[in-house]
Amino acid sequence: MARYLISVFLLFSLLFQACGEAVEPSVPASPIYYNLFLQDARHRALLSPGGIVRITEPNTAQERIGRAGIAVVRSIEEESTFYAFDLQCPAETTEVISLEVENSRLVCPRCRSAFEVLQGTGRPEEGIAQSPLRRYTVRSLGRDHLVVSN
Repeated sequence: MARYLISVFLLFSLLFQACGEAVEPSVPASPIYYNLFLQDARHRALLSPGGIVRITEPNTAQERIGRAGIAVVRSIEEESTFYAFDLQCPAETTEVISLEVENSRLVCPRCRSAFEVLQGTGRPEEGIAQSPLRRYTVRSLGRDHLVVSN
């Protein structure tokens, strides 16, 4: 009986540990540094909560935009909060597939995995993807100037 109780205790402790751990993104971190100006016509969607901008080309030779580009998102909950995610689909490991914006989510055009981005989680909501999107840091350097980096 004691062995049974110990086994049950170990099983439950493993389950509780696993539930508390965050899933790491499967997309490797890539160098990223991108200056973003909200008044630039290409970035105007970020003037409104829930706005999403896809960036697939750097502005200068010094800027880096991750593996497949980045998506910058303005939070729907906190107006001054922005999130940035790599556009590489975590389910497509053999080649670089760039996510598209569909219905306020990022969606893989190949496997159709869809990811939540408006609340900043990057977690998969549909499809075969098991890990969240790679997230990057967004800093404000003034009222209309953001820097995305890692």
